[in-house]
Amino acid sequence: MSDEQPNVPVSDKTIQQLRILMMAIPGGLMLFLIVVCFLYFVIEPSGDTDLNMMVIFTASHFALIGLTFPVGLFLFRSILASDSMKKNIKQEKQLAVESGITNAYVIRSIAWEIAPILGIITIFMSISSGIIDEKPLLWANAMSPIAFFALHLSQLPTRQRIIMNLKFFNVID
Repeated sequence: MSDEQPNVPVSDKTIQQLRILMMAIPGGLMLFLIVVCFLYFVIEPSGDTDLNMMVIFTASHFALIGLTFPVGLFLFRSILASDSMKKNIKQEKQLAVESGITNAYVIRSIAWEIAPILGIITIFMSISSGIIDEKPLLWANAMSPIAFFALHLSQLPTRQRIIMNLKFFNVID
């Protein structure tokens, strides 16, 4: 039994660029969350927003979490396990393989980012209206951006992780 890695035509430079991109996406979202939390201490509440609307936004936020996580995984799998990816790997078309892998990671990130954005918007609206002081449970909307960031850190692409995903989806042997 050999420890030889399968020949997956992906350059180290592409993996490094993908790692930077995968850190930048949640990093931008976390900066947005920090700014919104900072506004909690700066903004004078206007009282314009209805509590029922915030409850609807929060419920929608958690429904989106339940929807976008599996959709992101499905899209990731669909791109990596596509017939064109298998063909490109067999033919060692480096640019096509790198593009497919990059597309899979970026599209999964975009799908997973939708719910945290709604969570941050809900927090901002709750802060600006003063409702967050009455219902501190609305801070739970901050959990999805934090979880999104942690999930991305745990899924940063490495050559071994890319090979593991391609093996898991039966793209390579």
